[in-house]
Amino acid sequence: MKRMFLGFGILAILSGCASNPLENPTAQSCAEYYKAGDKQTAEAVCGKISSRGNSDGYYYLSKIEHDKGNELKSLGLLYNARRAYSSEYKKAENEHLERALSEKKNKNYGQAKEIFELLASHNNVRSQRELGNIYYYGLGVAASTDKAVFWFRKASTAGDQYSKNSLNTIFADDYKKG
Repeated sequence: MKRMFLGFGILAILSGCASNPLENPTAQSCAEYYKAGDKQTAEAVCGKISSRGNSDGYYYLSKIEHDKGNELKSLGLLYNARRAYSSEYKKAENEHLERALSEKKNKNYGQAKEIFELLASHNNVRSQRELGNIYYYGLGVAASTDKAVFWFRKASTAGDQYSKNSLNTIFADDYKKG
């Protein structure tokens, strides 16, 4: 009889934990809720563990945002998970860069700039260079040599030769103007 009560006690404790997934969130529970399709609970659990710097939490939050259609937010979260999911981040980063370049080519500068800014904030050198061009030539924004120089400098510091040449051109033009 004591064993039966002890068994019910343990069962009650375990079911209490299961009824409140935020009491003891783990990367495993985050993944399990996502895979089971309970995205609301997954988002809460993954949010809790990602706030502690857990890569799995960021990864599954990025998948949830992707499922919602929030591609840029998804990429930002995936960036935070990149240590554990670097190949997936690199793939998503390249896809977004290609999309931004396509938007720029099609003269959808606002859309391109938004993607470039996110990627540039994650130290994507090509995006930093493209932002330099957007500001230098005033593509969809007011032309700003100061902002162009800022972005070209960031890319140049990372070794981008195009940006170094662009800075030389800007400074040479300024020198000629006096």
